[in-house]
Amino acid sequence: MKTQLAQNFWREGLCWTIAVIIASISFSPDAGASSSLRLRMTPGSTSELLLSADLPDKDPQVQIYIQRFLTLGRVETEHALGRAQYYFPMIEPYLQEAHLPNALKYLPLVESTLLPGVTSPSGAAGIWQIMPSTADYFGLKITPALDERRDPHRSTQAAVSLLAMLHDQFCDWHLALAAYNCGPGRVRKAIRKAGTRNYDQLKAFLPLQTRNYISKFVAMAYVANHYDQYGLTPKYPADLSGPTQVLAIEGALNLEELAQQSGAPLKTLRKLNPSYLSNQLPPLKDQGRYLVYLPQEDVKNYYISLGKEEALQQADHSQYLGPPLTAASLPTFTPPSVIGTGYHQPDLPASPKRPRTLFSKYFIRRWPNGLA
Repeated sequence: MKTQLAQNFWREGLCWTIAVIIASISFSPDAGASSSLRLRMTPGSTSELLLSADLPDKDPQVQIYIQRFLTLGRVETEHALGRAQYYFPMIEPYLQEAHLPNALKYLPLVESTLLPGVTSPSGAAGIWQIMPSTADYFGLKITPALDERRDPHRSTQAAVSLLAMLHDQFCDWHLALAAYNCGPGRVRKAIRKAGTRNYDQLKAFLPLQTRNYISKFVAMAYVANHYDQYGLTPKYPADLSGPTQVLAIEGALNLEELAQQSGAPLKTLRKLNPSYLSNQLPPLKDQGRYLVYLPQEDVKNYYISLGKEEALQQADHSQYLGPPLTAASLPTFTPPSVIGTGYHQPDLPASPKRPRTLFSKYFIRRWPNGLA
């Protein structure tokens, strides 16, 4: 065991050494690439997210991360960019509804490379790497059979609400992103020590991991915008390549039975529903319903197997273009379509109120460690 840990340590150190050497030798974007990065904002956004990335001179750490994404981590980057084609259309409407910058969609690329099943050593999970205490605050269920932090929609709704609250508190996106990583308490402590709210002046008082986190975010956003100029080819995941629909299932849920009824492979159902940790889930309390994502081509088989093909024919597929945020808002036999290779949800409920005064007193006590 110790030998394996030592080998991993030296391998990681060697990778970083090579990346530093490459970055120190040269970094010259292709002719079409901009030397500065102005992250795009959602139209009509009331918040600004301008992260300067004058790559040759301003931030050597950004150069190191870019070189790592383009060289040593090239294959992983291509797979992450492929998953982004599926998840970005789902994330963007939530950001737009909350009037947050569209550039925040790159954050889960940094957190998890858009892998819902990722769990960090500190216990954070999902594409947004949400901690259990944060999930509890935002009402995400965590049980032995269900972890809603792994649900792309539920976790995105919680992460967007959290980012809005952090920006309301710090009024600066550098500080908000730093608080997302290490917690608002540490950011407030850094502000007190530095005597300023200017990120460039106070970042020395933040943990090294958080300083690197901001640089990594800028680097990932740059690569995601200019990947084609460096010869990267997104690798689209086969299990997420087709249109899907969402079903509301009352009572207990058995994914194996659902696979038999619909004809969809069980592996595909598990891939489309990462929040379900078990094939067998008990009935939800208070007449709740499970929302299950299913390949669109298999939905008809499911309804026919239940003898409800007439309800399927009468369903208005244009009523919803994405899964609702609550099971109560979904008609019993109306499977709303998800068009294309990803999700799109134009009709989102109003964003939750942001507790400006409550946040600084109550929320920090409930959420002492922030997100990983």
